[in-house]
Amino acid sequence: MPHLFVYGTLMCDDIMFEVSGEMLSSEPVTLDDHSCRAVIQQPFPALISCPGESVNGLLFRDVSKAVWQRLDRFEGVMYQRNEVNVYSPSGENFSALSYMPVPEYMANVSDTRWDYNQFIASGRVRFESGYFGYDAL
Repeated sequence: MPHLFVYGTLMCDDIMFEVSGEMLSSEPVTLDDHSCRAVIQQPFPALISCPGESVNGLLFRDVSKAVWQRLDRFEGVMYQRNEVNVYSPSGENFSALSYMPVPEYMANVSDTRWDYNQFIASGRVRFESGYFGYDAL
């Protein structure tokens, strides 16, 4: 079963539990040559290829088919699974899938880096009350 790399809202344990329907364990990892950017007028981010930058996130190992199906519904038509290579603090490498914007959606991705702490402080309530992906679950 494939591993999952998350970099944004799904790094919140309770959001991930609500979306996945399961209590999943994770570990910190880093993805090089990518950036986590704010989406214009939205509280959630987008992961884009960006040489020289890196993104800290979480790795969920061996994600079940049922969880992938829930994640696909939650992420909707704006995101697609892409293969990425991440590494742990100890240097262990992993191949994982991560949700990245589809080409048609890239115009909505800003040049501003998305900030997880700012999301927790001021964007989370808006996200949980207004993100369409919850309705798809």
